[in-house]
Amino acid sequence: MTFPPLCSIKAKIFLDMNNKGMYIKHILIEWRINMAKRINFYLTDIQVKRLQVMSKKTGLTSSEIVRRAIDEYWERFERKEKRK
Repeated sequence: MTFPPLCSIKAKIFLDMNNKGMYIKHILIEWRINMAKRINFYLTDIQVKRLQVMSKKTGLTSSEIVRRAIDEYWERFERKEKRK
């Protein structure tokens, strides 16, 4: 049995350019303590295959890929809701 990591850190670096070249405008660091809850759902055969390919290419677990996809989808949903 494996357990999810206890925390995750995500960093985004925003670059900008001026006449002297490129520089770091700001850095956004997201630190999250993961309190994972088990959930079951069904995927189609093609979805499972895509998940396996992504897992192999990225080195991430299928669970982590699904968690990140949900987080990204949620962020887009929130941005869309704010525009209404």
